[in-house]
Amino acid sequence: MRDDVPGGEPTMNIATSSTPALRPAAAPDDPARTDFDVLIVGAGISGIDAAKHLIDAMPGARFALIDRQAEIGGTWRTHVFPGIRSDSDLYTFGFAWKPWTGLEIATAGEILKYLDEAVEDLALGPHIRFRRNLAAADWDSSAGLWRLTVEDFDAHRQKLDYFHLDYMACNAASAGFARKLDGKAVRAILPQHGSIIPERLVPEALDYLTELQCGLDLLYPDLMF
Repeated sequence: MRDDVPGGEPTMNIATSSTPALRPAAAPDDPARTDFDVLIVGAGISGIDAAKHLIDAMPGARFALIDRQAEIGGTWRTHVFPGIRSDSDLYTFGFAWKPWTGLEIATAGEILKYLDEAVEDLALGPHIRFRRNLAAADWDSSAGLWRLTVEDFDAHRQKLDYFHLDYMACNAASAGFARKLDGKAVRAILPQHGSIIPERLVPEALDYLTELQCGLDLLYPDLMF
């Protein structure tokens, strides 16, 4: 699928407001539209926030969000290790236009619920196209617009060639490390990014780490490291 996105210069000024107010997005005039004023890549926290400011700054803009996943949430949807939660307070991490009202430190589930509510508040659902991959972006100087190639992500994954897969990381090192912990008492795990995994969740976390598959693991499923 090709999405032609017209516009002047390939930049956009985002307006902010000192008194946040919710202005729902207008319903798309054509769900099958492939030409937009703005295309937002990603339906996680940043993508949702960008859509809100776009609605405020350009109320009549034709826009869409695309995401590789089947649901909104970004890394809060894809990172599923046990005990995952925010590592900063939600009062400052949350949206200025949608104040956080829960506990200061939140679980991934609570954050996803908050993001789902934000999408509903802004009526963004009809504007989001899931399982889409941005494959190419070409600036057309004569027409003054970007020409974007957007693919179905499931089809995109099937077309990944050996060169790309060979340069993706595999899980051999981390899985091997996890296996070395068999029989050892582990009181907690501190991930490089994320929350401390407490002792009661350590076995589940190590099982997850051992079974995690990445590029080479998927490419050569019978290869033992």
